[in-house]
Amino acid sequence: MFRSSKAGRFLLIAAIVVLTIFLIGWWAWFDHLSGNEAVYGQNSVPAPWQVALDAAYSALRAFAVGDEYARLFAATNNGPPPGDWRLEFARFGGIAVFYIAIIFGILTLLARPLRHLRARWRRKHLVILGETETARHVAEMWLQLSPSRRFARQVTYHASAAQSLPDKVLVLPRTEQLSASAMLESVKGANRVVVAETHDAMTTESALEIARHMPDTPVFAVLADPWLAQRVRHGLQPDLSPLKSRSGKRASGDLLSAISLNACAARSLLHRHPPFAIAMKNRHPRVHAVIVGLDGLGEAILLDILNSSLVIQLAAPAITVIDIAAEKRINAFRARHPGLDEHFNLIAIQADITSLDNNAITAVRARAGEFPVTAVYVTTSEKSPALKGAIAIREAALREGLFDAPVFLRASEGAGLPEREGGVDFHSSCELISFGSWKEIMHATGMLEDLPDRLARDYHEAYAALTTSSPASTAWSTLDELSRLSSRRAVDHIPAKLASLGFDLETYLRQQRLACYNLPSISKDESLFRNATELVNLAKLEHERWMFDRWMNGWRYGATRDDKAFIHDHLVPFEELDDEVKVYDVQLVDWLSSHIKKTRDGIRRRVDAADAPIERKNDVILVDKARRRTTASQTLHS
Repeated sequence: MFRSSKAGRFLLIAAIVVLTIFLIGWWAWFDHLSGNEAVYGQNSVPAPWQVALDAAYSALRAFAVGDEYARLFAATNNGPPPGDWRLEFARFGGIAVFYIAIIFGILTLLARPLRHLRARWRRKHLVILGETETARHVAEMWLQLSPSRRFARQVTYHASAAQSLPDKVLVLPRTEQLSASAMLESVKGANRVVVAETHDAMTTESALEIARHMPDTPVFAVLADPWLAQRVRHGLQPDLSPLKSRSGKRASGDLLSAISLNACAARSLLHRHPPFAIAMKNRHPRVHAVIVGLDGLGEAILLDILNSSLVIQLAAPAITVIDIAAEKRINAFRARHPGLDEHFNLIAIQADITSLDNNAITAVRARAGEFPVTAVYVTTSEKSPALKGAIAIREAALREGLFDAPVFLRASEGAGLPEREGGVDFHSSCELISFGSWKEIMHATGMLEDLPDRLARDYHEAYAALTTSSPASTAWSTLDELSRLSSRRAVDHIPAKLASLGFDLETYLRQQRLACYNLPSISKDESLFRNATELVNLAKLEHERWMFDRWMNGWRYGATRDDKAFIHDHLVPFEELDDEVKVYDVQLVDWLSSHIKKTRDGIRRRVDAADAPIERKNDVILVDKARRRTTASQTLHS
């Protein structure tokens, strides 16, 4: 669209210029040749139409090499008046057009090698591989949203077919082999690389290959399947790789991040409108989410709720799935996450959301009577578009009095609904709210951050400093994807931790239009942990969240830990852990003290949380032991 329209305008302007030069030259030559016996011979002046053709031919000679005008003028006894501006304009204009055309012809022949040179000379730009809609949107969003001076607002786009993209996007034809010189040179100068191929398998293959060649360049593999995104780095074997990084040192690890657009859409939504905050405001005993369509997006929302919505004040979440193929979807979910549904309340209702029958309405009413509905999430599916499904369930809820909860629907273009700020103040009963725009997803991927996964890296460093026995206590670049995901999930849970400590997040949430993650700050008058029991209570919550994180990845309890078999001996309630593990949990939660800043306009505690919990003696001993151990560890590392 961009390139074709500009090329069309250029050709139109060029045609107008050439036509203008020709007409002015024809005009001058027609006047000169009309009745000119010195040119045609005495009594041999042809008819006007013949003179017009001769004038046209002479005018066209202006676009030829050689000074034909001067030669013809010299051959006549009464040549054109020396001051005829028309002939001078045609003469020099024609030669200029001729040479410009030659230059453009040469540049066209050299277009491909010149594009390769431009790709090699570019620095701090974004490189994209793929011809999908996602790849094109990433290119356009990068040019619009890239905020840092560290990034060049330029994109190099490797695609097999011609693409219509903005001028700053350099489109290069895809090579048959990824190791081709031009592509590797383009990648070497990149600030980061995004791979979004037609199929997840192609994306995985290309991303792994680039990560092997460029271990110190952030590489984002954009996948449709959230489950596969958690396991995309299975093919990397950094310890066996002979490749070297940009610094010339032997490669050790990589900066490959596998991201799912569905997971990013879910993360952006739940970060701006957290279900736990809605439930707490409405005084619900637990989060009860109704998910319409358990496809990739529905599953991503479900998993994110189980991780980011655990708070001390609420029981474990309840999930109701409405899907026309509910049994099939639930079985697939259980196969991907074995045993997970044993730890939260999950039921499925098989129904077409666009035409709920009496049985489905009765089932929804019974479920809402058991647990008040906190929020409804309508995901896009082939048989039931999100907007249509959202309107249908909203009308059924209002007509039948089923529930009064916001209805969120996936609509990348907004579905005509007004843009909403974050928070849990809704304007009407069962309000329709769209989510999942490309701008929101782009921010949620972390691609625009100066250092992708900055907070998750900090959290992992704190974790690695506390233990050396775990396989995950290694550098971020050599960490497996599931362990990286665990650190990201821990960071995503921080708002829920602050809510568990009694802080009112509404002011913070209203500022979260886009999920480019920033931690809340607390008021200067507040203390993050007012006593030891408050800290231990949060450590208990973190242990519960950690267990859900492990259950999501297929772990189960066993008396003896076996990482290969996904068996862990710590998958028990916090009270059943020995003191060493409890101390470790307290240390990990106490990490927040160094990352939650205090500001004048920071968030404050709610009125109902004004009083600190009664401090228990055992908690004081536990916290004292944890902090002494942290101090000793910091002294050792320094």
